[in-house]
Amino acid sequence: MATLADPTWVKYWIELGDVHILDPRPPAQYAEGHLPGAVNLPLERILNAGGFLLPVSRMAQAFGEAGLDESKRSLVYDAADGRRGAMMAWVLEYLGRGEVALCALLYEGWARQGFVVSTEPVTPQPRQFQAAVSPGKRITLEELRAGEDVKLLDLRSPEERRDAGGSLPGSINLPWTELLGSDDYLLGSDTDLWLRMKALGMSRMDTVAAYSATGLSASIGYQALKRAGCGARLLDLGPGS
Repeated sequence: MATLADPTWVKYWIELGDVHILDPRPPAQYAEGHLPGAVNLPLERILNAGGFLLPVSRMAQAFGEAGLDESKRSLVYDAADGRRGAMMAWVLEYLGRGEVALCALLYEGWARQGFVVSTEPVTPQPRQFQAAVSPGKRITLEELRAGEDVKLLDLRSPEERRDAGGSLPGSINLPWTELLGSDDYLLGSDTDLWLRMKALGMSRMDTVAAYSATGLSASIGYQALKRAGCGARLLDLGPGS
């Protein structure tokens, strides 16, 4: 399961050399500065042209080429709105990666707070990444139609929902941007996230399926639901689902 990691822990792991760090940003952003030791694995390497997941074997190959195996914990971080990092952390969970951390502090905050950054590119040593899919992290429309007992959380903006013709029946609407933190932190506090979910009628006994157009925005909802103590899954709206 992916956990949100405080930057002081991230700094400690980097100093120990006890972490595989993935940077899911575009190469140009990575080249401008990144966490020491971070390998650039743009999110697009594990998505198809429509923004949906590649087959498991292709994703496992990409992670293996980025140097991931079971020898160390995996850490993902991001910049800007954090969606790439949240999505990559979810994918690692989905592929059965045991120890995954998502940096709570965005890259801009990491640099502003004086933590060490690097502009030296890191060339990874390819390794064998063994995927063991965890189906409980994901849910399909077919499973919903079959009566799977989940609540639906639509993370799209009002404009996106309008352009798409509305939400799935029974959905709770919560724009993903309302879950973001302040002062360069990815998410709001655990207490704030829980109170927001509670106000929307969710409990810690619920399993909630987060969705958006491709899952990118929904991954923020997924991470926030977990921090709030709710069960969370991503709803697959891809072709054929």
